[in-house]
Amino acid sequence: HKGDLVSIFKLVEADGDGELSCRELKRAVERLLKVKLTDEEGADMFADADWDGGGSISATEWCVYLGMPSGGKRAKLSPIAEQRVMLVTSCFNRLAAEAHRARELLLLLRDDSERQEAQRRLGLCAQTFSLQNPTGFYNLDLSSQADREVAIRLRGLKMDQESLEMRLVQYHAPPRRGGTRDAIQRVWRNALIVTGGSQELIFSHDWNVPKSGRLMLDFVEITHQASNASAASSRRMRALMRRIELIESLLQPEDQAQATLQAITDFLSAQYVTCEQACILLSLFRDSAPRTAFFVKAYARIVDWHNLLHILQRFTQSEIKILGRRIGYANLFNEVMAANYYELDLSDVEQRWVVQELVHLGAVEPGKNCVEVQLQGIDFDIPAGWAADVPRRGLLELYYCRTKEVTMRVLQQGAWDHELSPWKPQGKSLSKFMQSYLHSYCLEDQPPNHGQLLAPSPFGDKWCRPNKLRRIRVKLVNAFASANECFTKLDDDGGGSINRKEMVMGLFSLGVWLHPSESSALMDALDSDGGGEIELDELTEYWDSYIFDGWK
Repeated sequence: HKGDLVSIFKLVEADGDGELSCRELKRAVERLLKVKLTDEEGADMFADADWDGGGSISATEWCVYLGMPSGGKRAKLSPIAEQRVMLVTSCFNRLAAEAHRARELLLLLRDDSERQEAQRRLGLCAQTFSLQNPTGFYNLDLSSQADREVAIRLRGLKMDQESLEMRLVQYHAPPRRGGTRDAIQRVWRNALIVTGGSQELIFSHDWNVPKSGRLMLDFVEITHQASNASAASSRRMRALMRRIELIESLLQPEDQAQATLQAITDFLSAQYVTCEQACILLSLFRDSAPRTAFFVKAYARIVDWHNLLHILQRFTQSEIKILGRRIGYANLFNEVMAANYYELDLSDVEQRWVVQELVHLGAVEPGKNCVEVQLQGIDFDIPAGWAADVPRRGLLELYYCRTKEVTMRVLQQGAWDHELSPWKPQGKSLSKFMQSYLHSYCLEDQPPNHGQLLAPSPFGDKWCRPNKLRRIRVKLVNAFASANECFTKLDDDGGGSINRKEMVMGLFSLGVWLHPSESSALMDALDSDGGGEIELDELTEYWDSYIFDGWK
């Protein structure tokens, strides 16, 4: 009966009354997972499943609890419908121009079943509205009273955040360097109104929610209220993980990620989490769609949100681009934790906004800031003229670095040169959580506190090389299942070793492009004996050392 939740419910419901008691649920979980639960664990799981608080769990509540309100059955698409869905999902995140209009591709599909399947594969499953955590994608039928009510609530929440949005506009306005900032949408994003045709909807106070048509948008809560909240207890996390174990045990593999995401979404509507807890939950997903969807749902529910950068470093550049479109590059950028690697398209308004901020910070903060800068893949020095206006064309890559003195002052007051930053750390917004490979670059190097961790942000520029090698490793993992597979495909002549040319040209032919500086860094790291040739054991050592969560 795997995948058929209603049939499984009938099997585990012992007394035939059509409902599960707390004892029956505990017994069922123990039987299905082959574990022993404490009464406390059983009660926690029952409380999560008993949505209406009626003291028992119905078949409907059972299915909802396991993330599949339909009971585990999904409508099967016809071959032609499957082709349409595949075409839309393959193009969705690859639009070269007007990427913000990608949602219009969903309108090309024939009916709601096709759209729902496409949204599921893209990690865009329209959610049930939650006042506690409204951040997410919405696809609302305005002729439906329930959906229209959600649109009205979102409109109200958007207006509630306008004072903060205005404060941010004023904070980032001239005389801040980098030139005048273009208007960006932080809360009400990528909105389309569909009435016959479709058009972009820029929010305004005089907009009234119509009674027909369809509204599609990404909504983002930006107030970061979580910094004054308490994160979920270990007891609540255990109950969630048991719920996810149950999902993995009872559902078909193709349904597990979406059901797990739904369970976590429910959890985040009632609980806040730390970055460390969020990373545990992120590790449950392998594919980009559920990974990015999880981050969207977690974004406004993370207590130590200043440390979000260290979660973002676990995503690939393609996933960062998806999050940039959904959450917004300006919302992902954090002046307090600006020391990072950046890859930004100046033709995109929001990515250019981030470059303007980096230009400003580089101008006012002392020390060596912008390191290994490249424009269109060519080594580049940012000219003084960019302080007046940043250009609108080109792909800019750089590492932004800070001295220890700058880092400590910014962490204390929110900015180097003043104390007026709207993002000044307060409450629990900043913790010691970080990527483990950065730890050694965040330590005091002077007595009497030599070796003491000072901040969750690296000093100087020595961290740039391991960051680069780690990013290269992410590229390789996306292309090859193992170091052995990678080596075999690159060793064309079967000679048992690879030279620099074979490495670079081979990776390029297999769809992995490395910049010359990346190629040099990789070869230097791999060729440990300096012989100019790479052998399998050298590649394996690199592969196993630069892991996603840090270094061994």
